[in-house]
Amino acid sequence: MANGFSYANSHEWANLGQGAPEVGPIPNAPARPTSIPIPIDSLEYAPTTGVKALREAVANLYNATYRGGKSSQYTYENVCIVPGGRSGLSRVAAVIGDVYTSFQIPDYTAYDQVLSAFKRLVPVPTALDAKTKYKLDIQQTKKDIQTQGLAVILASNPRNPTGQSLSLRGNDLKELAALGREGTTVILDEACYAFMAPPASDLVVSSIPAKRDHVLSRLHALGLDVDIPPNSTFYIWLNLEKLPEPLNNGLVFFEELLKHKTIVIPGIFFDINPAHRRNLFNSPCHHYVRLSFGPPIADLDKGLDAIGQVLQKARRTGTRHMGHGYAIALPKEEYVWLTPYDSYFCPDLTMF
Repeated sequence: MANGFSYANSHEWANLGQGAPEVGPIPNAPARPTSIPIPIDSLEYAPTTGVKALREAVANLYNATYRGGKSSQYTYENVCIVPGGRSGLSRVAAVIGDVYTSFQIPDYTAYDQVLSAFKRLVPVPTALDAKTKYKLDIQQTKKDIQTQGLAVILASNPRNPTGQSLSLRGNDLKELAALGREGTTVILDEACYAFMAPPASDLVVSSIPAKRDHVLSRLHALGLDVDIPPNSTFYIWLNLEKLPEPLNNGLVFFEELLKHKTIVIPGIFFDINPAHRRNLFNSPCHHYVRLSFGPPIADLDKGLDAIGQVLQKARRTGTRHMGHGYAIALPKEEYVWLTPYDSYFCPDLTMF
């Protein structure tokens, strides 16, 4: 907020950092509900695991969608309703004993906090490779379970921030789930934003695939081709290595865009580093940023215009004035400068 961003004036900014879909009206779509009648008794504290009727509805949905004809069916006792990903992960972590826990790099930032706070989960990192489209090697994971004693596998699907999905990779998802039947606890953090087919109507301009293609096209025109286009989520994992130094550093790129009222997420935030045990100087994520194409097209274009302006400035005047830290707006004598070596400890966007 110190540099001018707040949710009160968010319309002045292009927030390509926050992973959130459109919430406003969509042309030619049914009107969104603006009010929901709430009975008085629902204002009481809800059960910790969620209202039973809602848990039953979720169980029935999964049974009808995925477990037709199977003798084993879910009940409400298999479902817990939580207010968000972090709280759900925390509840799971709280009931797991002292174990080696495998996590991947890059991955969802919340895993850093969970694996730092719950000391009984001993984190074991695995670096995913762009050459294999950030695919988790199931066969190697099986070997690691046997040789390293891994007891828990923690992963997101679809992948955040790379936008890749296990469900589109043949038997990989089935093989990962099968590890759970063999004694390994699999915590598969599945967010509900896999791509759907574009609607056969005028809604296509606001569909996730259409916005993805729009952003990829504009990035290509700017000379920023995406190495591995997303097949799920609304995230683009953008490699900056071809840009001149220091603009090819995700933190510097982020800092320069702040001056144009545009937010992206530096890739270093996704190099999960519980309790800061590892030296991130040579992190594979330094040259990346994550862009979200969840916002409306107008906001996306505003942010892409800002990226174009930063690149144009670099071509016109060079980059020698970039990368010296971004001053948080405080009185002069109290300036705080963020550098690539300390700012990745501050992933809360509200500070900007």
